[in-house]
Amino acid sequence: MAQVPRIAKDMKAQEVSNSLWATATLKEDVPDVLNGVPTLVAQVPAVAKDMNAQCVSNSLWAAATLKEAAPDILKGVPAFVAQVRVIAKDMKAQEVANSLFALVLLSDSVAEVESILSQGNFVLAAVERFCGLFPKMTETDFRLAVPVVVWACARMGVHHDQLLAAVSQHFRSVKKCSSLTDWGLCALNGPMMS
Repeated sequence: MAQVPRIAKDMKAQEVSNSLWATATLKEDVPDVLNGVPTLVAQVPAVAKDMNAQCVSNSLWAAATLKEAAPDILKGVPAFVAQVRVIAKDMKAQEVANSLFALVLLSDSVAEVESILSQGNFVLAAVERFCGLFPKMTETDFRLAVPVVVWACARMGVHHDQLLAAVSQHFRSVKKCSSLTDWGLCALNGPMMS
């Protein structure tokens, strides 16, 4: 972290994204990492346009995770939101899940997030993309990403029949349901029961 002020101006999109993700991951164990957030966020306007789907989804997740501990992160969110519109069509299952999760958690903090969610077409496009990925999803995707997307849709009031049908089809056996975490089972239970 001592090097961040010296090297941040030369960081590329992935390096900024990785640093934000690492900061969010380490914030509890190494609180000093939070000191680098303002310097990293200052680089976001210059590099966000070069972020791919993984970088944007990781950066949005980091912003949602850091919003209380390092509120300066919120200054970078509008650039991430602008880029997520561009790269959503290229997202993998976990990237869609991370992005929707983060957008839900950031909606009350950043006007651009509230705007993208209120329009609805972005969320529907992301869910359509997610549904199209079902045949290629791994068991990890089903265990982690699917509950997050279903939860995010429920939180945003988005009812998507194709998503719910595919999820109920996949999790129709006790064996499949037993792979879920407690949170995952709860996330699926509410929307699936209504």
